[in-house]
Amino acid sequence: MSKFAKAFISHSSVDKPLVEEVASKVSAARWEIDSHTFEAGNKSTTEIQAALDRSSLFVLIASANSMNSDWVRTELELAQHLLYGRKLGGVLVFIIDGTPAGDLPDWVRMHVFVRTSNCDRIANIVRTKLFELDAAKGIQPKPFVSRKIQSEIETKIADLNRQINALYVSGVDGIGRRSAVANKLKSLFPGIDLTGIQVSISDGEGLIETFRKLYFAFRGPTVAEAKVFFEKISDYSKEKLVEETSSLLYEIGEEKMLVWLKFDYDILDDNGNFQPEFHLLLKSLKNRRPTVVLCAKRLPRFQEQHRLTNVGFFKIDGMTDDESKRLWIYALDYLGMQDPDTGFIAMLCQHVSGHPAMIWTAAEFVALAKKPAIEANPRELIEVLRALSLSLVDGLNLSETAKCLLTLFDELGAIDPSDLIEISGESDQSIAMAVNNLLSLGLLETEGDHLRLASYFRSARFRKQFSAETDGFLIEARKRLLALTSTYTAEDNISFATVDVSITTSILQGKSSPLGFSERAVVGSHYLRVARGCYDREKYDESVGFATAALEKRHTLTDEAVVECLRLLGMAAVRTEQRDSFDYAIAELSRINTAQAKRHVHFINGFDARWNGEFDRAESEFGETLKINQKDTHALREIAQVLAVREDFSSAEGYAREALTRTPGNPFVLDVLLQCLIERRKTNMQALADDVEVEDLFLQLEVADRRERTDFINARNAHFYAALKNFPEAMTWADRAVRGSPNKVTAFAARAEIKLQVRNDEAVLHSVDTDIRHIKKIADESKGVRPHAGLLAKLKVRFELAKGHLATAIKELDGVPRGNFKLRNKLSVEIADEAVRRNERDSDVIDFTNRVLSGKVAK
Repeated sequence: MSKFAKAFISHSSVDKPLVEEVASKVSAARWEIDSHTFEAGNKSTTEIQAALDRSSLFVLIASANSMNSDWVRTELELAQHLLYGRKLGGVLVFIIDGTPAGDLPDWVRMHVFVRTSNCDRIANIVRTKLFELDAAKGIQPKPFVSRKIQSEIETKIADLNRQINALYVSGVDGIGRRSAVANKLKSLFPGIDLTGIQVSISDGEGLIETFRKLYFAFRGPTVAEAKVFFEKISDYSKEKLVEETSSLLYEIGEEKMLVWLKFDYDILDDNGNFQPEFHLLLKSLKNRRPTVVLCAKRLPRFQEQHRLTNVGFFKIDGMTDDESKRLWIYALDYLGMQDPDTGFIAMLCQHVSGHPAMIWTAAEFVALAKKPAIEANPRELIEVLRALSLSLVDGLNLSETAKCLLTLFDELGAIDPSDLIEISGESDQSIAMAVNNLLSLGLLETEGDHLRLASYFRSARFRKQFSAETDGFLIEARKRLLALTSTYTAEDNISFATVDVSITTSILQGKSSPLGFSERAVVGSHYLRVARGCYDREKYDESVGFATAALEKRHTLTDEAVVECLRLLGMAAVRTEQRDSFDYAIAELSRINTAQAKRHVHFINGFDARWNGEFDRAESEFGETLKINQKDTHALREIAQVLAVREDFSSAEGYAREALTRTPGNPFVLDVLLQCLIERRKTNMQALADDVEVEDLFLQLEVADRRERTDFINARNAHFYAALKNFPEAMTWADRAVRGSPNKVTAFAARAEIKLQVRNDEAVLHSVDTDIRHIKKIADESKGVRPHAGLLAKLKVRFELAKGHLATAIKELDGVPRGNFKLRNKLSVEIADEAVRRNERDSDVIDFTNRVLSGKVAK
């Protein structure tokens, strides 16, 4: 059999013009069609059987003509035999006229059928199924490792005292929530469809998005039906929405289908209670057995669980040591590694255990690297595994197509596979191989009829990872997506993923939806998603506009989504200096009485203070943020950076260490922690040179730079060698930093600070002025003058001190922003100390020095 899947197309000769047009859109090598396969007039049952034996996919073009064709009936009988013998990979049915579904054979009606005569749609769906079959060739099902939690699930479901209508399972992504539940329900309810309906609800989405996704997944509406649906539900009250969602879940349950609802964090509020609509929905469930499973990151608080007695709550913890060991053995065997001995398995378990997805991903790397390489260089494995939780791409061999697909999924969210192969602009085979690779690595996940980026891989830091390589691809992909959706007719079935990505793409490009949906089909979370994407890509003006548009549809947003819109609006408004939008965001957040809203008020005010060079106020506001949530990683990082700029390295170190425990591998945090350690330990140069912790942090920073496409390592190496008084080596690294990041302030600042220490070389010393001018130019062009005002003033003061111009240094203190009293005081003391050291005679300088040393420094 061919390496690639082929499709047998069964049709009436009357429908041949449509079939030939469909076939022209798919490689001829992927079809078995009478006009291609059989010689004219020589079609026979034997030849049909041979053609079907060469095929993985059976495609029926159903019409009044084909349902009355003797040849089609023969092909259907042969295909049924092959399907039941598990020799056929799939069946697709397209009804191209008004033929009732009841006219199809009973066994055919068990498979999904699509009512469309759109040749593009038919070809795309066939291509999609072929590429899925390509990806599945030779793939074995991954083994399931039994978990102790299953007995707990059975106990609660079998409780005679209460009826369980739903299961709520918490745990981190990839921990085995779904498999643990599915395997137990399979044994308890053998007739249930475990695949069922799968829906993901992202943070910022609520019950209206859940209802829309469930409806599309279960009903499979046409474009015309979808338009009517959107118009109808746009007027639903919250009570009506709960009622209709509950009824839909009941109907799905009666079809013996399981519903999987996957959430991130926002199904619960800060206090651990459900969003009101979801609480009402769970209370209203009427099904007779647990046919709804909610998978989320955290459990509700005990009181909330107690209020929902019809829901079984479970927490999925990590695997035991024995379970981890068994999974390692299974995974390596599955990946073809020959006879890994017990000692090797024990070494691997030392580094990765407890988390099934992590073990599978690590096993992929181990199998690729091979046992001898791992044993010869275990440090490389450790470095890769250290980065797994933050960026699974690091250390993995991804093709250019795979990288493009990752950014495409990050841009669009969930994508219907039939759209994916069309908008990617790559060959079906190339897409199939890339998708298969990404699925095996756990970077993509399947969900119902679509694919999406694994939720633990969706982060702002990832979004910049491949931007330089894939921006052009994304631009073309968006164009192809809008062109594709413009071909849909009113009678074509359409997936929710296609609706969703077409709406967000048209919003981003300022165009009306090519599907012809009215504004009533658009909800606030569409604008929020686009606003967040723009912010992450540093398009702050656009982010302000889209966040504002999202708030105009406030009635469709959850409370948490409103808070997120206001957060984005406030942060983007700071960067774009739109004070009206900033004031509005702060005022609205201040009216919301939740810890999350209060935390954002302080954080945004702190960010605003730092942006305007008021570091003392920034420190205070970030401190207030940490009083509300001491684990806020963003506030920890910001306050560490503020303190480091002021050169309070002892305090900054504490915050940086805490931030690093929360976000291991973050290059920004690694850099500021290294800065603190180098400054605090440079008084003992030999000890610093031999410092194991500093060496390890440099290794981590190098990995993080490569992974995150940042460039901290050169400037920090320059700082390190300058602390060791190895100025030639320090200048080499500093020059490399400037060449690598010519638009980065820190690169020029690092070089200027080194030059200030080389006081025996007049030419080098005086070239500091050039670096200062570069910093000023970069700050001016980025509209970030005020955030760098303290740095510029510090460099200018020290530059004048190095030249012995103390009076000028005093004047440069005026450049220190007024909100930087602590930095101003520190620089004033430096000037006074230098005046004492030089035995300065200038009366103005003496007067300044006396005031400083007596503690009378003006704020």
